[in-house]
Amino acid sequence: MASQRHDQSLQAFYIKRLAQRYQANEVAVKNAIALLREGNTVPFIVRYKSSMIQGINDINIQQIRNDYEDFILLQEESKKLKTRLQKSGALTLQLEQELDRAESVEEIKELAKQFKTTPTGSLADRAKKLGLDKLATLLLENKIDQVNFKSWIKRDTQGLASIEDIQNGVKHILANVIAKNSNCRSYVGKLFKNAEITSFLSSTTIKQQMHNPSFDNVLERYSNFQRKVTHVLPHQVLALNRGEREKILTVKIKADFKAQEKFCTWARNEIFPFVPKRKDVERIFNEATKDAFVRLLQPAEERRIRVVIARRNLTCQAQKAAVSIFTQNLRRMLLTPSVSGKVILGIDPGYKNGCKLAIIDKLGEVLHATIIYIHDARISEAEATLVNLVQGFNKMSFSFVNESGSSWYSISELGRAELPKLMPNLRSAVSIARRLQNPLAEMTKVEPKHLGVGMYQHDIPDKLLEKAVKGVLEACVSFVGIDCNTADVTMLQHVAGLNLKCAKAIVEYRKENGPLCNREQLKKIKGIGPKTFEQCAGFLRINPASYEENLSNYTSLTVSTSSGKRKICTDSSIVARKKQRIIAESNKLDMTIIHPDNYPSALKFLRYLGATMDDIGDQKLIEKVTLQLNIPGFEALQKCLGIDSDVFKNLCDALQQNLDFDIRSDYDEPVFRSSIISLQSIVNGTILTGCVRNVTTFGIFVDCGLGTDGMIRIGEEVITQSESEKRPLGPGDRVKVKVKRVSGVNNKRILLELAQ
Repeated sequence: MASQRHDQSLQAFYIKRLAQRYQANEVAVKNAIALLREGNTVPFIVRYKSSMIQGINDINIQQIRNDYEDFILLQEESKKLKTRLQKSGALTLQLEQELDRAESVEEIKELAKQFKTTPTGSLADRAKKLGLDKLATLLLENKIDQVNFKSWIKRDTQGLASIEDIQNGVKHILANVIAKNSNCRSYVGKLFKNAEITSFLSSTTIKQQMHNPSFDNVLERYSNFQRKVTHVLPHQVLALNRGEREKILTVKIKADFKAQEKFCTWARNEIFPFVPKRKDVERIFNEATKDAFVRLLQPAEERRIRVVIARRNLTCQAQKAAVSIFTQNLRRMLLTPSVSGKVILGIDPGYKNGCKLAIIDKLGEVLHATIIYIHDARISEAEATLVNLVQGFNKMSFSFVNESGSSWYSISELGRAELPKLMPNLRSAVSIARRLQNPLAEMTKVEPKHLGVGMYQHDIPDKLLEKAVKGVLEACVSFVGIDCNTADVTMLQHVAGLNLKCAKAIVEYRKENGPLCNREQLKKIKGIGPKTFEQCAGFLRINPASYEENLSNYTSLTVSTSSGKRKICTDSSIVARKKQRIIAESNKLDMTIIHPDNYPSALKFLRYLGATMDDIGDQKLIEKVTLQLNIPGFEALQKCLGIDSDVFKNLCDALQQNLDFDIRSDYDEPVFRSSIISLQSIVNGTILTGCVRNVTTFGIFVDCGLGTDGMIRIGEEVITQSESEKRPLGPGDRVKVKVKRVSGVNNKRILLELAQ
């Protein structure tokens, strides 16, 4: 019972910490955790349980979930160590409190090392086996008069053969007592608070430079790096980690050179707060404090700094920062507005192996794919090919898209399945064209770490990155909403509540039974139970135009026989009647963000407004809802109609939207150009329009159509004004920049600043 109360107290403390971290209400954080533990997805919580979480956004809910999972893991490790220490009799109240204050699993593991026993035992353990702990206890209790070292001498016993051996054994026991004292460990931690992390070129790198003067590595800028551990930035930690892993750098921890002297003075008064009359005892006390620091505490603290703070906690924080940057960039990239209704020519540039070209139609189907070569005598042939491809198009413009990962897609299993007749190099050109047409649909096909956004994403542990990416993909796909009858397995599996198995089941159901005509049909699909339906239904839309078009392509459908069995029917009259019945069963609410469980409340609200389902999406109804919301006391209507506050908010949001509403319209459309700018033509002060390609903690990279990205240093004012809000710059944002400096055509380093 006491243990349960203790766990609840720790959980309450952690929830309070999370609330402070994300600037949220404690009750809202507690509710968010409870909803997540019930199996609710982040998009479902944010859209349909908004009052419970009091406006916490999906990004913070995702982070709260990750942090809470880390907390549970931390508690499990802490309990294991407490149980082990309790059995050995080493668990004290101070140590238990120290374990409760631990902020990472690594910190607990490092603490456990101090109590780990070896087969031969420590120096203190060996001395205790000889019974010398009795002498040590007498010294600690200031019963010095009762201490007689000579009486313990046993010439034939190792460790007791002389007074010196006996005093050394006592010293080791006392040093062990000091090292395990939590106050002593805390004081040493304070002495090392201003420790510095330094790095220099490794001997391996120096040898390479001697044999190859032109040897150059971007990590060499850290050859004389020195900074306080607490001031190291995330990207610097990841760079140092990579440099040490690749044996380019040697990394060390430097502490205060007077740390030993300060500790010995402090510990002498803390552990032995009395002045012994005997010089031999005084010497043992002094040697014990020095031994405790040099042999036990200092190495442990340096290891803790290096392993826990500098190499794990800092690395963990740096990895989390890198994941945060990566997911923010990925989200913005995925939410780039699509360029629909256009015929697009995608070009995957190349010189030796040629430029790969692919033309796709308005629906993304491949019309033509080929390769042209722009060197030697073949350049005229390449020009003629391009002219032939673009004939008939009166107005043309071009845009640069992020090609990262297109090569990965071209050789992936999905790429082979989608474009089996094309060579891998041509598939990449198709991918580039489709990225402009529908970024969300195309980029979900690529393993995110290959998309070239973020910083040091290849140094992030796969599990950490996969968990974060899954949350971003789920949020983007769900909040945009996808057509249940046109989406493929790749998109469906990222909808809140669904997985790969469910996505395949939906596609298989469409093949056998024709397109879904309403959301209720989802319940008939194998693998979609009540909880799955609850989580996914509001994010899957049924568009009448798409299922009517799809129905026209079906010449056979699965029908039920009189015996209850199902069979494929090709009778045109029966198929036609079933198609009519499918269309008649359609529901316009299935095109909105309103959850099927809330349809009765939606109809009640529509009746109050004097409207019907047919009016949904009509401008008159949108204006009517907007007008009603501005009437004082309109909030009381929710209670009058008996509608839950979350449901009522969702209804109002939905009925104020057009049926083709897309959250991606809040972001800048891709930058289109009609002329080419070369790197040689720009000078300091040149004004350019560009598109943000990537954001890191040290700079923002902008594609200005120069063939290489320019960088805005992170110290600049990095916000862009949208119509509704100011938000940090992210991939896809259109910016006007001024060239500050060009380091040289060969180096291709362009420093930019935001133009006024």
